[in-house]
Amino acid sequence: EEVARIYGYDNLPVTLPKGNNESGKSRERAIRDMAREALCSMGLNEIQTYSFVSPKGVDNVRIGEDSWERAFVRLLNPLGVLARNYSRNIDAVKAFEIGNTFMDNPYSPDNLPDEQYSLCIGMYGKDEDFYSLKGNIVELLKIMGIKDVTFIAESEYGVYHPGRCARIAVPSGRPAPEGMEPE
Repeated sequence: EEVARIYGYDNLPVTLPKGNNESGKSRERAIRDMAREALCSMGLNEIQTYSFVSPKGVDNVRIGEDSWERAFVRLLNPLGVLARNYSRNIDAVKAFEIGNTFMDNPYSPDNLPDEQYSLCIGMYGKDEDFYSLKGNIVELLKIMGIKDVTFIAESEYGVYHPGRCARIAVPSGRPAPEGMEPE
């Protein structure tokens, strides 16, 4: 450093560091980016909410006390949930979020939670209903190379309206989307 200072930093050639590391996106990141781009092109807005929610938020959507969906990681001081756009008289919203969910894992040897990415799509407004949501989902899956999905009516899942809820079944043994081959 002393020699460089005496010689003059301006006299030293400018070069980029050399390395043999290849940069690139992971398969998971590429899938998330593909989903984001597709959903934005369909007119949805990406949102980011707090990962930490109060148990009262789960009560509001009627998830059963013994459901696996209540296996959240418990925090001593969770952050509050933002007020919904609907309560602020916003006429229409089409939004999605891709984010981490953290679930208790009783089988973890380190007592660590499972962390997975989840996609949530929500919309309401004059022209939005189950079928417009279904259309967006079908288009997203098609863009991702997933075709021939089946929507199965779901009436036993107490969180949603019994006539407006469906499970999505994907044929097994399907090839991965182009450019997304398994590692």
